[in-house]
Amino acid sequence: MRLVIISGDGGPGGAWLSRILSANGFEIPYPSTAGHPRAPDGFFESQAVVDINRQALADVGGRGPDLPAFAILAALAFDRSARERCTRFLAELPHGRSIVLYDARMPWLLRSWMTAAIELGLHPELVVTCDPADAVVAYKEALFGPNRDERTRQLQWASAVLEGLECAREFDGIAVTGMLTAGIVNSSAQSALLRLLGDRSRHSLPPCPVTDLSTPVTSPDSVDSWYGRLYEHVARGDDAETVWSEFWPHLLTAADYV
Repeated sequence: MRLVIISGDGGPGGAWLSRILSANGFEIPYPSTAGHPRAPDGFFESQAVVDINRQALADVGGRGPDLPAFAILAALAFDRSARERCTRFLAELPHGRSIVLYDARMPWLLRSWMTAAIELGLHPELVVTCDPADAVVAYKEALFGPNRDERTRQLQWASAVLEGLECAREFDGIAVTGMLTAGIVNSSAQSALLRLLGDRSRHSLPPCPVTDLSTPVTSPDSVDSWYGRLYEHVARGDDAETVWSEFWPHLLTAADYV
């Protein structure tokens, strides 16, 4: 049995991935929405996504192992208390391999899921998102927090990126869905996804959705260069302020597109 947990907000990247997996024989009881409107404050918001997440959470709490092996449990993005119920759900399932798709805005969620899975004897196959596009969204969210000055927001952004990258390294992860959100799939991400699909997929991946973020976030550097430089920071043990000083000048422009 293969258990797949997708944590995210149901954006176009998740919808793209869901379509690929569905076409290759994976059951997705709670598919991501194909897209969602922009809220007045600049955020991506979708009541449909929230409703789907809440329903998924309710079903996990009530149905246990009867839930199909492929479960999108994005409800965790909205309710931290869901972790206990989902851990019990994991414990009731036959052992298999788990894939976790993670959003850089919730590093605590990734570590919680992965720790629970490992303790239960599940072998994790991890797909992590933590690219500049997601980090910009994290910054936009921080703008609306109480009593946050500019410096606090800056350090929050960089800390989220660093923690996400540490999770990726700790659990041998590879970034995929963040690049989907940005409208770009680089060669390493595409290879990882095809490897997860195994013999099920004999064709190249379909085009992923292109969003407004694709050009500003990846210019003037390639996505591979962004990731390489971020991982160098992590390997050196740099703090959030150091990371921020390099990436903020580029992301300041990108934030206007979120």
